[in-house]
This record gives sequence, C-alpha cells and structure tokens, in this order.
Amino acid sequence: MSVVRVLPDVTGLDKRFDYVVPDDMVATAVLGTLVRIELSGRRVGGWIVELDPPDAKPVDVLKPLAKVSSAGPTADVIALAEWASRR
Repeated sequence: MSVVRVLPDVTGLDKRFDYVVPDDMVATAVLGTLVRIELSGRRVGGWIVELDPPDAKPVDVLKPLAKVSSAGPTADVIALAEWASRR
C-alpha cells in the first residue's frame, strides 16, 4: 500500500496529513490530484502534495483516502506554487 500526503482545502488550516491509498485508487492518486478525505469527522477536499513521504506514520494507523475527485496540476506547477508561497 502506498501513502500520500494531503493538503486539505480548508481555510485557516496550514497542515498536511498522511493517508493510505486504497488499491483501487493507486493508478489515479498521483501528485496534484484532488481528493476527498475524512478530517475531524467530515469529508473535505484536499490536494495530494507528496507521494510516499519518508517520515509517514505506519500504514496501519492511517485513514484511507475517501475518493479521488479529479486530476490536478502537474508536479512542476506544484513545485512552482510552493516556491512562490515561500517568497
């Protein structure tokens, strides 16, 4: 099973969370994909910002992605946006 790091699309929350990718979503859960996740008892949208992070928690304690919604920006665009947010 793979793990992804997701940045929730929630105002005022600047934290990233790790989720397990279910087997049926592995092909579509790529960097930049818009997904649905469970966060604090509700489903919210989020963006996959990292694949298989080296510091992720063990798979058995992580929640699975709820849904893959749609393709997002390419890895190059994500890197540019992260760079711009630090400037």
